[in-house]
Amino acid sequence: MAVIKAVSSKVSIGQALDYVMKQEKTESKLVTGLGCEAETVKEEMQATKELWGKLDGRTYKHFVHSYHKSEQITPEQAHRNAIELAKATKSWDGYEVLIVTHTDRGHIHSHIIVNSVSYEDGHKLQWSKADLQDLKDRCNEQSRQQGLHVPEKGKTFYGEEREDTVAWNKETYRRLKQAEKGEVKSYVQEIALAIMDCKETATSRENFMEQMQAKGYGVDWQDKHKYITFVDLARQQQGERQCKVRNNKLESYYAVDFGKETLENGFESNARREKNRADAEEYARRQLDRTAVTEITELMNEKEQDSSLIRQLRNQLQTLSSNNSTLKSELQKKSEMIVSLNEKLTKQNGNDTVLQENRQLKEENKRLEKEADEAKSMIEAMKWTSDHAEDEIKRQVREQVKNAEKQASANLQQQENELKANFKRKQIKLDKSYAEKEKTLEMAYRGSKRLMWILKAVVAVAVFLIVLAVCTNSQNKAIKKAAQLQECIDEVNTANWYLCGKDMIVYTRVEEFYIPMDRMTLRSGRAVQVPQIGEKWVEIKSQGKIGYILRSDFDEFFSEISLNIG
Repeated sequence: MAVIKAVSSKVSIGQALDYVMKQEKTESKLVTGLGCEAETVKEEMQATKELWGKLDGRTYKHFVHSYHKSEQITPEQAHRNAIELAKATKSWDGYEVLIVTHTDRGHIHSHIIVNSVSYEDGHKLQWSKADLQDLKDRCNEQSRQQGLHVPEKGKTFYGEEREDTVAWNKETYRRLKQAEKGEVKSYVQEIALAIMDCKETATSRENFMEQMQAKGYGVDWQDKHKYITFVDLARQQQGERQCKVRNNKLESYYAVDFGKETLENGFESNARREKNRADAEEYARRQLDRTAVTEITELMNEKEQDSSLIRQLRNQLQTLSSNNSTLKSELQKKSEMIVSLNEKLTKQNGNDTVLQENRQLKEENKRLEKEADEAKSMIEAMKWTSDHAEDEIKRQVREQVKNAEKQASANLQQQENELKANFKRKQIKLDKSYAEKEKTLEMAYRGSKRLMWILKAVVAVAVFLIVLAVCTNSQNKAIKKAAQLQECIDEVNTANWYLCGKDMIVYTRVEEFYIPMDRMTLRSGRAVQVPQIGEKWVEIKSQGKIGYILRSDFDEFFSEISLNIG
């Protein structure tokens, strides 16, 4: 069973590297560097940070890949598995990674340390809760392919059911189980529930502590302390001693990760999610504002046109009203005329001509009545149009604005989908390019490695030949020096030697003149060679220098001696 988890540590990156590289914990063959050399990893990681000027903040990420003590696996295989997981983690591409496998404990485990600064572009390492889950999933899949145990939630290595609530103290376990059933209240359980609630929405450590404070719980979170301490403020104010609990105790009780690293990773993920949501809303609002302004401007123009039409209709209505008044007057006159004609018709009932005129008048009367009804209908229609035209225009404007908003939202969603698709295509292209580059670099590395071995062989042969030549030359020089030394010994034995009995001034010869030598005095008791004795001057040789002594001083203070150097 293999488990991989993030480790929270506040020690420096140098201290972390020194710890995992301890000789008593590992062997040199179980140390591998990706993007760096294991022997100089500390210097390389520090140089990367200095190169890009990013020395503050989080300096590294630390992960532990461990196997159960009963798992049948060798240290070498565990090391290879850790290397495979690290190489397949795309978020670590371009970052120095050190992998060290330890065998000093009851189980085999590998430490993975990742530099927080990329040596390619200087970007800080982005690591989220989703990235950690992906790493764990790949770890499980790797174990499954190799026939190893795969961890199951709620079960031990041997397949036994595991309690969600664990406590070494029987009384503590009993109270926790009672709290789960709702039989009693437990501040430990309430704190654990509050933590799980707040970590889902908190965007930073400070925000998390504020949310916990609002729920009635204090948080003592200090970098110099290994654990986080949670306090039930109500219990503390009442003077109860049992009001505090540390995160490691909560982890042991409920089998939930409440570590600093896990919480901070969750905060970072929440902050990124909140920022992305705010950016999307701001972008949508801006797009909507730009679209809405355009649409509203167009609608206002249309409204002005409609208002102009309404004014025209109102003018026509006034015209029709005036025409209607005229028609009413004419209708009244014609009605009076009809009445008069009817009276005449009554009087002249027998006259065909009158009858015919009467029929014509009746038809004319019907026609006029019909025109009057049509005029009334037109007036009523125009009046209704005048009353409802403005409301209809407002309704149309609202509907068009709503449609514009829907269209803007659809356009925004389409743009977002296109951006995601483009990003995915670019990511696939970059992954392919990286794979090709990695293959090319690997081939070049292999070629350079072969060339390096050839160069090493050539250098070794050259060094051997040089040493051989030096040895031969040294032997010849030794023989020559021995011969020279023998010649010197013979020369010394055959030379004339005299012993000086007094401090003497030594002269040098310049053309025909003899002048005292600068800073040279022949001390008493000094042995000198005498190559030549003249009438006035005697030539002497001392310490490799040639000088002259007056013949009178030579005869008085020098005595001949014999040397025999074997």
